[in-house]
Amino acid sequence: MEGAAKYDTQDLNDISKSWMSVAAGNRCQVKQRILKEGNGAERAKVGSVCKIIIQSENSEEDTHEFLLPYPINQVTEVKIGEGECDVIEGCLEGMSLGEKCELLVRPLPTHTAAQSLSPPYDTHEYKYTVQMECFTCGKESWEMTFEEKWETALHHKEKGGERFQAGDIWGAADRYARAMRLLVTMQCLLPPTEASEYQQIKAMLHANLAACQLKLGQPHNALESATRALKLDSSLVKGLYRRAMAYMSLGEFDQARVDLKKLLELEPGSRSAVQALKDLDAKVKSENAQLARAMSKLFT
Repeated sequence: MEGAAKYDTQDLNDISKSWMSVAAGNRCQVKQRILKEGNGAERAKVGSVCKIIIQSENSEEDTHEFLLPYPINQVTEVKIGEGECDVIEGCLEGMSLGEKCELLVRPLPTHTAAQSLSPPYDTHEYKYTVQMECFTCGKESWEMTFEEKWETALHHKEKGGERFQAGDIWGAADRYARAMRLLVTMQCLLPPTEASEYQQIKAMLHANLAACQLKLGQPHNALESATRALKLDSSLVKGLYRRAMAYMSLGEFDQARVDLKKLLELEPGSRSAVQALKDLDAKVKSENAQLARAMSKLFT
Protein backbone atom coordinates (compact mmCIF):
# COMPACT_ATOMS: atom_id res chain seq x y z
CA MET A 1 0.00 0.00 0.00
CA GLU A 2 1.21 3.47 -0.77
CA GLY A 3 0.53 6.52 1.35
CA ALA A 4 -1.67 6.93 4.37
CA ALA A 5 -5.44 6.63 4.28
CA LYS A 6 -7.27 9.95 4.07
CA TYR A 7 -10.50 10.35 6.01
CA ASP A 8 -13.06 12.59 4.36
CA THR A 9 -15.59 13.08 7.15
CA GLN A 10 -16.04 12.60 10.88
CA ASP A 11 -19.48 10.98 10.55
CA LEU A 12 -18.84 7.31 11.41
CA ASN A 13 -21.54 5.98 9.09
CA ASP A 14 -20.10 7.91 6.17
CA ILE A 15 -16.36 7.67 6.80
CA SER A 16 -14.50 6.95 3.60
CA LYS A 17 -10.82 6.59 2.89
CA SER A 18 -8.83 6.37 -0.30
CA TRP A 19 -5.32 5.25 -1.09
CA MET A 20 -3.03 4.10 -3.87
CA SER A 21 -2.51 0.36 -3.93
CA VAL A 22 -1.35 -2.49 -6.12
CA ALA A 23 -3.54 -5.01 -7.93
CA ALA A 24 -2.28 -7.64 -10.37
CA GLY A 25 1.06 -5.85 -10.57
CA ASN A 26 -0.38 -2.44 -11.42
CA ARG A 27 -1.24 0.64 -9.42
CA CYS A 28 -4.86 1.38 -8.70
CA GLN A 29 -6.97 3.89 -6.83
CA VAL A 30 -9.02 2.40 -4.00
CA LYS A 31 -11.94 4.03 -2.20
CA GLN A 32 -13.47 2.51 0.91
CA ARG A 33 -16.74 3.31 2.68
CA ILE A 34 -18.19 1.75 5.83
CA LEU A 35 -21.59 0.15 5.18
CA LYS A 36 -22.03 -1.47 8.59
CA GLU A 37 -20.30 -0.71 11.87
CA GLY A 38 -18.46 -3.49 13.65
CA ASN A 39 -18.42 -4.53 17.30
CA GLY A 40 -15.80 -3.91 19.98
CA ALA A 41 -12.74 -1.71 20.20
CA GLU A 42 -10.28 -4.28 18.84
CA ARG A 43 -9.07 -3.60 15.28
CA ALA A 44 -7.32 -5.84 12.78
CA LYS A 45 -3.69 -4.92 12.16
CA VAL A 46 -0.51 -6.23 10.56
CA GLY A 47 -0.16 -9.92 11.41
CA SER A 48 -3.89 -10.45 12.00
CA VAL A 49 -5.34 -13.55 10.35
CA CYS A 50 -8.77 -12.49 9.11
CA LYS A 51 -11.73 -14.53 7.95
CA ILE A 52 -13.72 -12.45 5.50
CA ILE A 53 -16.43 -12.65 2.86
CA ILE A 54 -15.99 -10.75 -0.40
CA GLN A 55 -18.96 -10.01 -2.63
CA SER A 56 -18.78 -8.60 -6.14
CA GLU A 57 -21.24 -6.01 -7.40
CA ASN A 58 -19.89 -6.10 -10.95
CA SER A 59 -21.64 -7.58 -13.94
CA GLU A 60 -21.00 -11.21 -14.84
CA GLU A 61 -18.87 -10.06 -17.76
CA ASP A 62 -16.50 -8.21 -15.43
CA THR A 63 -14.05 -10.72 -14.02
CA HIS A 64 -12.51 -10.01 -10.64
CA GLU A 65 -9.58 -12.43 -10.65
CA PHE A 66 -7.14 -9.93 -12.16
CA LEU A 67 -7.90 -7.53 -9.31
CA LEU A 68 -8.71 -9.72 -6.31
CA PRO A 69 -7.28 -13.25 -6.29
CA TYR A 70 -9.84 -14.52 -3.78
CA PRO A 71 -13.12 -16.42 -4.14
CA ILE A 72 -16.42 -14.54 -4.08
CA ASN A 73 -19.30 -15.25 -1.68
CA GLN A 74 -17.43 -17.62 0.61
CA VAL A 75 -15.33 -17.36 3.75
CA THR A 76 -11.70 -16.59 2.90
CA GLU A 77 -8.66 -16.38 5.19
CA VAL A 78 -6.24 -13.48 4.72
CA LYS A 79 -3.18 -12.53 6.78
CA ILE A 80 -2.55 -8.78 6.83
CA GLY A 81 0.99 -7.91 5.85
CA GLU A 82 1.59 -10.87 3.55
CA GLY A 83 1.04 -8.78 0.43
CA GLU A 84 -1.00 -11.42 -1.42
CA CYS A 85 -3.53 -8.74 -2.32
CA ASP A 86 -2.65 -5.20 -1.24
CA VAL A 87 -6.14 -3.89 -2.00
CA ILE A 88 -7.84 -6.28 0.41
CA GLU A 89 -5.16 -5.92 3.08
CA GLY A 90 -5.50 -2.16 2.94
CA CYS A 91 -9.21 -2.53 3.51
CA LEU A 92 -8.91 -5.01 6.38
CA GLU A 93 -6.34 -3.09 8.41
CA GLY A 94 -8.31 -1.13 10.98
CA MET A 95 -11.60 -3.02 10.54
CA SER A 96 -13.48 -4.36 13.58
CA LEU A 97 -15.46 -7.55 14.10
CA GLY A 98 -18.58 -7.71 11.91
CA GLU A 99 -17.72 -4.53 10.03
CA LYS A 100 -18.77 -4.36 6.37
CA CYS A 101 -17.19 -2.04 3.82
CA GLU A 102 -17.69 -1.11 0.20
CA LEU A 103 -14.62 -0.99 -2.06
CA LEU A 104 -14.32 0.85 -5.36
CA VAL A 105 -11.19 -0.19 -7.27
CA ARG A 106 -10.04 1.72 -10.35
CA PRO A 107 -6.95 0.41 -12.20
CA LEU A 108 -4.65 3.21 -13.34
CA PRO A 109 -3.47 3.12 -16.98
CA THR A 110 0.21 3.59 -16.19
CA HIS A 111 2.66 2.38 -18.80
CA THR A 112 6.08 1.40 -17.50
CA ALA A 113 9.26 -0.10 -18.79
CA ALA A 114 8.26 -3.33 -17.09
CA GLN A 115 4.90 -3.83 -18.76
CA SER A 116 2.00 -1.99 -20.35
CA LEU A 117 -1.63 -2.38 -19.56
CA SER A 118 -3.76 -4.53 -21.79
CA PRO A 119 -7.30 -5.92 -21.50
CA PRO A 120 -8.89 -6.54 -19.11
CA TYR A 121 -7.11 -3.53 -17.55
CA ASP A 122 -9.26 -0.48 -17.98
CA THR A 123 -10.14 2.62 -16.05
CA HIS A 124 -13.69 1.98 -14.88
CA GLU A 125 -14.39 1.25 -11.21
CA TYR A 126 -14.97 -2.25 -9.89
CA LYS A 127 -17.22 -2.49 -6.84
CA TYR A 128 -16.95 -5.02 -4.00
CA THR A 129 -18.11 -5.44 -0.43
CA VAL A 130 -15.88 -6.92 2.28
CA GLN A 131 -17.20 -8.19 5.61
CA MET A 132 -15.00 -9.06 8.58
CA GLU A 133 -16.21 -12.33 10.12
CA CYS A 134 -13.41 -12.71 12.68
CA PHE A 135 -9.69 -12.06 13.13
CA THR A 136 -6.76 -12.84 15.40
CA CYS A 137 -4.69 -10.18 17.15
CA GLY A 138 -1.74 -8.96 15.12
CA LYS A 139 1.25 -6.93 16.20
CA GLU A 140 2.36 -3.44 15.33
CA SER A 141 6.10 -3.01 14.80
CA TRP A 142 6.54 -1.51 18.26
CA GLU A 143 4.96 -4.64 19.78
CA MET A 144 7.36 -7.05 18.03
CA THR A 145 10.54 -8.42 19.51
CA PHE A 146 13.84 -7.87 17.72
CA GLU A 147 13.78 -11.45 16.46
CA GLU A 148 10.23 -11.10 15.12
CA LYS A 149 11.12 -7.91 13.26
CA TRP A 150 14.24 -9.48 11.79
CA GLU A 151 12.39 -12.60 10.64
CA THR A 152 9.55 -10.55 9.15
CA ALA A 153 11.93 -8.20 7.33
CA LEU A 154 13.76 -11.14 5.74
CA HIS A 155 10.41 -12.67 4.79
CA HIS A 156 9.36 -9.45 3.03
CA LYS A 157 12.72 -9.30 1.24
CA GLU A 158 12.27 -12.85 -0.06
CA LYS A 159 8.68 -12.23 -1.15
CA GLY A 160 9.76 -9.01 -2.84
CA GLY A 161 12.18 -11.00 -4.95
CA GLU A 162 9.43 -13.43 -5.90
CA ARG A 163 7.11 -10.63 -6.94
CA PHE A 164 9.86 -8.93 -8.94
CA GLN A 165 10.62 -12.15 -10.82
CA ALA A 166 6.90 -12.56 -11.52
CA GLY A 167 6.78 -9.08 -13.09
CA ASP A 168 4.84 -7.52 -10.20
CA ILE A 169 7.14 -4.51 -9.85
CA TRP A 170 4.86 -2.35 -7.71
CA GLY A 171 4.22 -5.29 -5.40
CA ALA A 172 7.96 -6.00 -5.11
CA ALA A 173 8.67 -2.36 -4.25
CA ASP A 174 5.97 -2.49 -1.59
CA ARG A 175 7.56 -5.59 -0.02
CA TYR A 176 11.05 -4.03 0.01
CA ALA A 177 9.64 -0.87 1.58
CA ARG A 178 7.90 -2.91 4.30
CA ALA A 179 11.18 -4.65 5.11
CA MET A 180 13.11 -1.37 5.28
CA ARG A 181 10.55 0.20 7.60
CA LEU A 182 11.04 -2.69 10.01
CA LEU A 183 14.84 -2.42 9.81
CA VAL A 184 14.66 1.25 10.75
CA THR A 185 12.82 0.37 13.99
CA MET A 186 15.48 -2.26 14.80
CA GLN A 187 18.55 -0.04 14.59
CA CYS A 188 18.59 1.12 18.20
CA LEU A 189 18.21 -2.49 19.41
CA LEU A 190 20.88 -3.95 17.13
CA PRO A 191 23.37 -6.26 18.90
CA PRO A 192 27.00 -5.67 17.80
CA THR A 193 27.18 -9.24 16.47
CA GLU A 194 24.34 -8.52 14.03
CA ALA A 195 25.60 -5.16 12.76
CA SER A 196 27.40 -6.45 9.67
CA GLU A 197 24.52 -8.61 8.42
CA TYR A 198 22.06 -5.80 9.19
CA GLN A 199 24.04 -3.34 7.03
CA GLN A 200 24.30 -5.88 4.23
CA ILE A 201 20.58 -6.66 4.19
CA LYS A 202 19.70 -2.96 4.32
CA ALA A 203 22.07 -2.23 1.41
CA MET A 204 20.51 -5.04 -0.64
CA LEU A 205 17.01 -3.73 0.02
CA HIS A 206 17.98 -0.26 -1.22
CA ALA A 207 19.58 -1.82 -4.31
CA ASN A 208 16.51 -3.97 -4.95
CA LEU A 209 14.26 -0.95 -4.58
CA ALA A 210 16.46 0.85 -7.12
CA ALA A 211 15.85 -2.02 -9.56
CA CYS A 212 12.09 -1.57 -9.13
CA GLN A 213 12.34 2.18 -9.63
CA LEU A 214 14.32 1.71 -12.85
CA LYS A 215 11.63 -0.66 -14.15
CA LEU A 216 8.97 1.87 -13.19
CA GLY A 217 10.68 4.72 -15.04
CA GLN A 218 11.83 6.57 -11.89
CA PRO A 219 15.57 7.18 -12.50
CA HIS A 220 15.89 9.97 -9.93
CA ASN A 221 14.47 7.72 -7.21
CA ALA A 222 16.62 4.82 -8.41
CA LEU A 223 19.71 7.02 -8.22
CA GLU A 224 18.91 7.95 -4.63
CA SER A 225 18.20 4.35 -3.60
CA ALA A 226 21.34 2.97 -5.25
CA THR A 227 23.46 5.71 -3.63
CA ARG A 228 22.06 4.78 -0.22
CA ALA A 229 22.95 1.16 -0.90
CA LEU A 230 26.51 2.10 -1.81
CA LYS A 231 26.93 4.23 1.31
CA LEU A 232 26.24 1.06 3.28
CA ASP A 233 28.36 -1.19 1.04
CA SER A 234 30.63 0.56 -1.47
CA SER A 235 31.49 -2.73 -3.20
CA LEU A 236 27.88 -3.85 -3.80
CA VAL A 237 27.92 -4.63 -7.51
CA LYS A 238 24.12 -4.49 -7.82
CA GLY A 239 24.19 -1.01 -6.33
CA LEU A 240 26.91 0.10 -8.76
CA TYR A 241 25.12 -1.33 -11.77
CA ARG A 242 21.73 0.15 -10.88
CA ARG A 243 23.20 3.55 -10.09
CA ALA A 244 25.02 3.45 -13.45
CA MET A 245 21.72 2.66 -15.19
CA ALA A 246 20.06 5.57 -13.37
CA TYR A 247 22.89 7.91 -14.39
CA MET A 248 22.55 6.76 -18.01
CA SER A 249 18.80 7.41 -17.97
CA LEU A 250 19.49 10.91 -16.67
CA GLY A 251 22.20 11.60 -19.26
CA GLU A 252 24.97 11.67 -16.66
CA PHE A 253 27.33 9.56 -18.77
CA ASP A 254 30.61 10.35 -16.99
CA GLN A 255 29.23 9.26 -13.63
CA ALA A 256 27.76 6.12 -15.19
CA ARG A 257 31.14 5.23 -16.66
CA VAL A 258 32.84 5.60 -13.27
CA ASP A 259 30.41 3.16 -11.65
CA LEU A 260 30.63 0.63 -14.48
CA LYS A 261 34.44 0.66 -14.43
CA LYS A 262 34.44 0.13 -10.67
CA LEU A 263 31.98 -2.73 -11.13
CA LEU A 264 34.32 -4.34 -13.67
CA GLU A 265 37.21 -4.02 -11.23
CA LEU A 266 35.16 -6.01 -8.74
CA GLU A 267 33.76 -8.45 -11.31
CA PRO A 268 35.96 -8.42 -14.44
CA GLY A 269 33.74 -10.91 -16.26
CA SER A 270 30.44 -9.09 -15.75
CA ARG A 271 28.60 -9.34 -19.06
CA SER A 272 25.94 -6.84 -18.01
CA ALA A 273 28.59 -4.22 -17.18
CA VAL A 274 30.48 -4.82 -20.44
CA GLN A 275 27.25 -4.48 -22.42
CA ALA A 276 26.28 -1.37 -20.45
CA LEU A 277 29.62 0.24 -21.34
CA LYS A 278 29.03 -0.56 -25.03
CA ASP A 279 25.55 0.98 -24.79
CA LEU A 280 27.03 4.00 -23.04
CA ASP A 281 29.66 4.49 -25.75
CA ALA A 282 26.95 4.25 -28.41
CA LYS A 283 24.83 6.88 -26.63
CA VAL A 284 27.76 9.26 -26.24
CA LYS A 285 28.68 8.81 -29.92
CA SER A 286 25.09 9.44 -30.98
CA GLU A 287 24.78 12.57 -28.85
CA ASN A 288 28.12 13.90 -30.10
CA ALA A 289 27.00 13.36 -33.70
CA GLN A 290 23.74 15.20 -33.04
CA LEU A 291 25.63 18.08 -31.43
CA ALA A 292 28.03 18.27 -34.37
CA ARG A 293 25.14 18.46 -36.84
CA ALA A 294 23.46 21.16 -34.79
CA MET A 295 26.66 23.19 -34.57
CA SER A 296 27.31 22.88 -38.29
CA LYS A 297 23.91 24.38 -39.04
CA LEU A 298 24.83 27.45 -37.05
CA PHE A 299 27.65 28.26 -39.46
CA THR A 300 25.95 27.46 -42.77
